[in-house]
Amino acid sequence: MEKIQRLAYYLGIGMGITLFTLFLLTVVPGLVLYSDLGRLSIDTRSNEELMEAFAEHPAYLTMYERFPNAKEEFEGNAHIGGGSLRVGVANLETGAQLILHLSTHQHNMHTHAECIQGNEGPMVRIDSLFVAEYISSTACIEPTG
Repeated sequence: MEKIQRLAYYLGIGMGITLFTLFLLTVVPGLVLYSDLGRLSIDTRSNEELMEAFAEHPAYLTMYERFPNAKEEFEGNAHIGGGSLRVGVANLETGAQLILHLSTHQHNMHTHAECIQGNEGPMVRIDSLFVAEYISSTACIEPTG
């Protein structure tokens, strides 16, 4: 009887240690990932580095070649390594707008362009692959400047 009690005692301790170890292996990585310590391990970039990355993009360069007086709106989230930039031109007489959206999270960059023809007109959205070509050849809005 004493041997069975001792076996149960050691078995209980072993199971407790095993469950505690499994608990630590599942919970601790999540705590680190979603804490400030985890944010330090993410590849962060400053707002200046984000703007440099946007300025090197072919669609951004094409937008300023064709529309030198385009306006920008930047939103940086440097603490998580991402941000977004909108570059656009508008014809206030017709209400037409051409807007380039650039966004990045860590090292993944996504772009798209939107052509809005007035308040009630159609909207065309061009995704990443053809954005620079679309901006260079679109008749969405006449070049201003």
